Order: sequence, then structure tokens, then C-alpha cells
Amino acid sequence: MNKMTFLAFLTAICCLGGFASDINAPSLENIATSLNTSIDSVQLTMTLYFTGRSLSQLIYGPLTDSIGRQKPLLFGVALFLIASIFASFSSQVETLMLARLLQGLGAGATACIWRAMFLDHYDKDEIVVYSSYLQMFILFTLPSAPLIGGYLDTHVSWSAPFIFMSIYALICLFLITLLPEKPLDEPQPFNIKALTTQYWKIISHPVFLRYIMCASASYGIFISWFFVGKAFTQLPSDDFGLYCFLTSCPAIYIASQTNKRFIHKLGADKMIQLGFSLTIIGSSIVLISQALSLPPLLFLAFFLIVIGSMIIPACTFSKAFEPFEKTTGTAAGIYGSLQQLGGFIIGLGITLLPESTAYPYAILILCIAAAAMITFRISLPQQSIADTK
Repeated sequence: MNKMTFLAFLTAICCLGGFASDINAPSLENIATSLNTSIDSVQLTMTLYFTGRSLSQLIYGPLTDSIGRQKPLLFGVALFLIASIFASFSSQVETLMLARLLQGLGAGATACIWRAMFLDHYDKDEIVVYSSYLQMFILFTLPSAPLIGGYLDTHVSWSAPFIFMSIYALICLFLITLLPEKPLDEPQPFNIKALTTQYWKIISHPVFLRYIMCASASYGIFISWFFVGKAFTQLPSDDFGLYCFLTSCPAIYIASQTNKRFIHKLGADKMIQLGFSLTIIGSSIVLISQALSLPPLLFLAFFLIVIGSMIIPACTFSKAFEPFEKTTGTAAGIYGSLQQLGGFIIGLGITLLPESTAYPYAILILCIAAAAMITFRISLPQQSIADTK
């Protein structure tokens, strides 16, 4: 299998978890009405999804360093499939909460194992370049989630997106069987003592900490829009999905091209700072939109936030894993878990904010981006990976 075909298949698998969170964004109000519950309870189902997706990666990651990548990935996608079917038949919000938690526990496999497989397949010099290609493939998958979800919610039912995700999961199960798996050079033990040692070695590493902080903040900033965007824009479900699609596609394309063209000239650190600068500008435009009562400015704000949020991950991804060649799976699990944790914390904070005005949301996002960029800039750059081992 050539490198681009491998990347296309891997992209479809890695997008499963993100697709499952974004496809339901336009349906939140309809779900609340259909299940006779509050919008806060429905937003909590998304939080539970991110919780399961985050915590499960702490197990999937080291498991792949012990028994390989394919079996844990197949198990996770199969669990996701069962949970998606379960969610589509939910008649109470409590049942949906359980289904979404299980869905997240399954999606955790796709959220971290693809990273280990990516690092197995490409060498150090190819990582940043193919990360940019990865974003290009994402251009044709992830942004279409709210578009599809909005259409299904409007013209079929709120449960139709879960049926769609069941079909998507079946396709992923087939693709996983086609992907080549690199044999483990040195299988790692899978027990409490070994996991504790590996976890501490990774999370205490200064290089890893510096970049995972940025990845976590940028992911939380990106997904937070799907918690509140529909309330701010006051658009119907299908129109909101179309809005997200038309805004995200060119934004992801620009982010990918920017990374590909300037990463070798400017370096990862400056690109990360550029990404946070754009999210700060975007959140500032949300404030202006609210102050001047100009909702169309929200399109520009979200556009800049997406560009900034997409520039950052490719750069952090290429740097955070450099010290962990023998425990790539474990590092990928912790990386993915902490990245999802950023989404969980910011998403939870967003659900607690009043949605009658965009001021609290914009101020929160602006503060997160500014704090992350300042912390990143003042943290001491590492002279070399070898110096920190």
C-alpha cells in the first residue's frame, strides 16, 4: 500500500471520533424537544462523550505498545458501532447519556491509535509534510459532519445521525483490516507498575508538556464553537450545518497550505504562536460582532478560529513524540487523552455560560488562547531532545 492510500484510509478512521461529536451539534435542540429534557442535559451527553473518548485513550495507548495496533483498534470501533445503534433507539436522555459515554469509550481507540500507526509508517522528516496532507484529507471529511447532521436532523430525525455513524463505523472496520501493521520492535509490558512508570516518564517530559498544552488548548477552542454556535447564529439545523461546512473547508485548506509552506522556514514554535494569534483575533471579532449587533461577523470569527486551531496540531504533533520512539502508542494515548481533556474542560465551561450573549464565550476563548501562547513563549525552549532524556 502506497503512502497516500495509507494516509487516506487512516484519515477516515481518525475522523470517526471527531465526526461523531460534530454531526450531532445541529441536533441538540431537537434532541432536547424529542426527549422532553433541557438543552443543558443534551449538552451533557456531548461532555460524557468527550470524557469517555479522553480517558479510554490511557488504556488503548499502552495496550498497542504491548499487543500491536490492529486488535485494540478493531475492538474500539466495534464498541463505537454498538453504542451508536444503542443511541439511535434512545427514548430517554439518561439512555442517551450512557450510549454517548460508551460511544466515547470506543472512539478513544481511533483518537489515539491512528497517531501510533502514523508514526510507525512515516519517518521523522515526513511527519510534518504528511500531517499537512492529513489536514487536506480532513478537509473532505470532518467539516461535512455538521452539514450532514443538520440535513438529517431537519429532514429525517434527530436519531438519523447516529444511524449514519453506525454505517461509518462499519466502513472503518473494513478499512482497518486493509491497513498494514508494523510489528512491534520491543513489546512493552502491560501492567500497573509498567504503566505508571511509562505515564510518569511521558507526562513529566518538558518537551511533551510544552507541546501538549498547546494541542489541548487549540482543540478545546475549536470544538467549543459546536457547543454554542447554533445558539449564537440562530440558524436552523440544516443552515447551521451548511454554515459550518462552508466556513471550515476553506479554513482547513488555508491552515494546511500555511503549514506546508512555512513550517520549514519559520519552525514549529513560530507556527504555533501564529495559530494562537489567529484564534485571539477570531475571539475578538466575536466580541465586536456582539457589541455592534452584526451576526455576519461570526462567519469571519469562526473562519479565523478554525485556521488557528488547525495550524497548531500539526506542529505540536511533530514535536511532542520525538522523545518516545519505543513507547509511541503510550505517548499517543496520553497525548490524545490530554488533548480531549482540553475539549472536555472547555466544553464543560461553555455549557455553564449564559447563551443569551456571546460575550462570556468570546472572553473565555480569548483568555485561553492568550494564556496558552504566553505560557508557550515563556517556557524554556529545549536545546535538544537528547538533553532532556
